[in-house]
Amino acid sequence: MTISAVNGPYTKSTSPRRALAQPLIAQKLACLIALPVSVACLVLSVPMLFAGVASEHAELALRYWQRSEAPPSESYWNMSLQRAASAVEQAPITNAEYLDRLGRVLLWGPLVAPEGSGSEGQKQSAIQAFRKSVEARPAWPWSWLRLAYAKQGLHQLDDEFDLAMRRTNELGAGRPELDSDLAALGFSAWSELTPSQRTITLEAANRSAASSKKEALQMYNLAKASGLATPLCWSLGSAVKAEQQICKEEGSQ
Repeated sequence: MTISAVNGPYTKSTSPRRALAQPLIAQKLACLIALPVSVACLVLSVPMLFAGVASEHAELALRYWQRSEAPPSESYWNMSLQRAASAVEQAPITNAEYLDRLGRVLLWGPLVAPEGSGSEGQKQSAIQAFRKSVEARPAWPWSWLRLAYAKQGLHQLDDEFDLAMRRTNELGAGRPELDSDLAALGFSAWSELTPSQRTITLEAANRSAASSKKEALQMYNLAKASGLATPLCWSLGSAVKAEQQICKEEGSQ
């Protein structure tokens, strides 16, 4: 005896038992697929969690040092360095932010122990960290700027330094704080810069000065302290000088 289509959804080719078995098989297959995926997610999430916590601790330390008037103690710096390095090592994939943070912690090393024999090694390690960071996140201008600073700290004003300056200028134009830092870098290394690098420095200084009177005064004072007030004032437009009330006389305030 068969079950007609009028009485139900089953035909003599599809029994109720077989119809019920099909969704059960599908559920088992879904579970078999989901189990290894879940395990993989768990395996990845645990190191990601530990890496994130370690890196955040390093970031908090960096912010505290930035606000402080004195560099951190050697023990505090060592602890922060271990956390920053641990974050990079534990991350399951290359993390540009963690690498950038590690580089920033390393750059504090020479300030913690300026007479230490490892000062140059720390700067070189910072360069490596920033180099890997910009490889993983090439559109982030701050890491390019920090790479340039680290290179300048070792007097490595080579092609990589030039690239870092240009990329910072291209990607970060219009960010007052970044423009100010790029100009400060250029002023500090002015005698060693190429004409194009000096142009980048003055372009950044111009953008910073145009952003506000406070930034303009800080930029003028920075240029003056570096003996570069005249080049800065010559490069500024008359409208900016009038609006920001700087360079009232050529080369002076």
